Amino acid sequence: MLAARVDERLPHERFACCHRSIVVNLALIRHISSEGVLLADGGTIDASRRHISDLRKALNRYREQSE
Repeated sequence: MLAARVDERLPHERFACCHRSIVVNLALIRHISSEGVLLADGGTIDASRRHISDLRKALNRYREQSE
């Protein structure tokens, strides 16, 4: 659970867990789907079903604050 410990130290308004072992910078997310997360550079990362709802909420909050 290294990602969980790292996630505790990062600002929650900019970073979120998308998988048990993956923390993502919300600024780098282009799109979230059931298959995973599409990043601004075209790469993809896995998002677990357990985290997907919280990840979407965090991304929406981030985008609202950035406007």
